[in-house]
Amino acid sequence: MLRDYIKEPLKYIREGSVLRREKPYKDDLYEMFIEKNMSIKEISEYLNYNSRMLQNVLKEYGIKKDRKKVYEVQKKTLLERDGVENAFQLKESIKKAKQTCLEKYGKEHYSQTDEFKEKNNNTRIERYGDDPYQREKYKKTCREKYGVDNTNYTHYTDEQQRFLADKAFTEQFIEENKISSAIEFSNKIGVKQQAGATILCKHGLYDLLKHDTSREEKELQDILISHNINFITHYRMDNRQEIDIYIPTKNIGIEFNGDYWHSDIFKEKLYHQNKSQYALTNYGIFVYHIFEYEWKTRKQQVCSQLFNLLGINQEKIYARKCVIKEVENKEKKQFLEENHMQGNDSSSIKVGLYHNNELVSLMTFVKPRFNTHYEWELSRFCSKVGCNVIGGASKLFNYFINKYRPKSLISYSNNAHTKGKLYEILGFKLSLITEPNYVWFNGQNIITRYQSQKHKLIEQGYVGNSEVEIMRNNGYNKIYDCGNKVWVWNP
Repeated sequence: MLRDYIKEPLKYIREGSVLRREKPYKDDLYEMFIEKNMSIKEISEYLNYNSRMLQNVLKEYGIKKDRKKVYEVQKKTLLERDGVENAFQLKESIKKAKQTCLEKYGKEHYSQTDEFKEKNNNTRIERYGDDPYQREKYKKTCREKYGVDNTNYTHYTDEQQRFLADKAFTEQFIEENKISSAIEFSNKIGVKQQAGATILCKHGLYDLLKHDTSREEKELQDILISHNINFITHYRMDNRQEIDIYIPTKNIGIEFNGDYWHSDIFKEKLYHQNKSQYALTNYGIFVYHIFEYEWKTRKQQVCSQLFNLLGINQEKIYARKCVIKEVENKEKKQFLEENHMQGNDSSSIKVGLYHNNELVSLMTFVKPRFNTHYEWELSRFCSKVGCNVIGGASKLFNYFINKYRPKSLISYSNNAHTKGKLYEILGFKLSLITEPNYVWFNGQNIITRYQSQKHKLIEQGYVGNSEVEIMRNNGYNKIYDCGNKVWVWNP
């Protein structure tokens, strides 16, 4: 440095009646702030100089750090110290931010406040007219200026714009170039993978390609290989749709549905249900659907259910060797959480099979939740993960019938996971097939349709005129399943 500020500290200089502090040399500040990467606080302490004044001097000299380098240093420090890349990922920061919002606005997030909603709505109306959600004014301006509805695509070349606008041209390009994946398509036309996939989905051509295998789907394939199950990947039907994994010896298909790509952004309400029905009607293939959120939260239960369908469960127990008795609520709750896809229920009657004093199979009954024309609802049935209790369902159901003498029962089977044959064995009759059910997804959280009922959301502090409006405003999209079969039983 040009000056030793310990031996020669900065002085006060009188200019007329005003006493002004001497400024540090520009080259010295550059060396400390840029080359040595000292902080404002460190330089201020070294120079014995007010930090606010120091910031003004740096601004006057035009000395500023490269933001990218600053971010890299911060990121490295946070990773080494706290194991996160961003300070807002720290639990303490999240808690503090929520607390601040609660104190200021009475909500945990500013986006939930009436002030934000009103401000956001007014801005939309000001920019795009009285119909903010359709954004017709914005679209009209984009069409006049760029020939597209959205400025996100204005940087595209003329050829890339044609892929976006012309389905026939895109389809011909795929066939002529024998493109087999969304990644290959994106690379060929020179856009990012997500943009390429969006173009394909917009034209309904995504199923024309072989899907890029996700890490989770590859994990599932490895599990099947470890159990000596032979399968075909990307089995194409004559309607150009593909089944991710097809097992010819069992005539069973497996679809692995990613949360984002299978949300209602890209898939219509009846997509999964229609695909299953087409495979069953035209090929006799039962399609077992695995949704990504199920794999992440209920992997063991998914595998157990799938293995039972494929007949490869390792442990087999005969119901005649089991003792039947009613189950305590605490044990029932734990068993369902560990072994059933939907977890616990609010059942009042819980009947279980015990083998060597261990609960291995459970059936529960509740008063009907949705249809009060029936006396009882068969709510849950499952066996221990990795175990097939042969004859277990019949033994449990007959116990309930003989003891409680029900006048009628109703139950539901999930078309995504089961054929419903068990109900036929128990003497139920198929009443109807429902429309697809749904959950809400925002990249991290999954909320069921029952948790997202409007009155429940309002109780939690959300604001909106409907369930859809509230969930959309908070960044959620729908994921539809395959619907249910409704089964009824009469003595």
